[in-house]
Amino acid sequence: MFADTLKKHRKLWAAVLIGLLAYTGLSCFAGFPIGLGSAIARSHVKQYCREIYPDAEFGSSGYNIVSDSFYTEVFVDGERIDIDISRGSTTVSDQKREDAVFEELGVSEVVSFLHRQLRADHSSIYFHMTWPYKAPDAPITTLRIDCTGGHSSEPLPSETEMKQLLFPIVSRCYEELNPIVDINQIRVSYSHPDLNPEKRGMTWRIMQIDLEDGASWDLDLLMNAEVTTN
Repeated sequence: MFADTLKKHRKLWAAVLIGLLAYTGLSCFAGFPIGLGSAIARSHVKQYCREIYPDAEFGSSGYNIVSDSFYTEVFVDGERIDIDISRGSTTVSDQKREDAVFEELGVSEVVSFLHRQLRADHSSIYFHMTWPYKAPDAPITTLRIDCTGGHSSEPLPSETEMKQLLFPIVSRCYEELNPIVDINQIRVSYSHPDLNPEKRGMTWRIMQIDLEDGASWDLDLLMNAEVTTN
């Protein structure tokens, strides 16, 4: 009897099994189970908003698989603000607030200027500000620089050569931005076609440097930075 029932509904059972496997796989990736990660992120956003947007109203929350982050719709005076938290992070990304701070300090103009300057070095600059949801008045700034090598058949540099190549590029950005706003983290990525030929230049060597209180950028920080590959 059971075997007959199973055969009769095998397509249905197969669909249920596939759905369950997909649910489990995505849950493991986005925070198990699906919905729990969004609920936790939403509570963090509400904690952040209690100080920054005390009159905020909240819409839906969810997971963005592209950015690997949880988002919550926040409405302030009828205006929608998307506040994100990357998976596993304790800081929130508030684009509206970041834009306002950067505009006030003149950061956006400096970043645009540096972006144009770095084109000659086949590099791009990004600068972001996030806030711990438990300490919304203590921003964390991250300077990120992506550099691609291998132009004009340049050979793949050693790790030491790569860092020496990157140092003046990072220093130029640091010297322009740090007098305007304190930089807390520097993330540098370097790509070269020969690093992983099968990936066609899409494999990156990544270095992240945390600038402790009072620390200044120098060559030793970069030379001692751990290098990971992504």
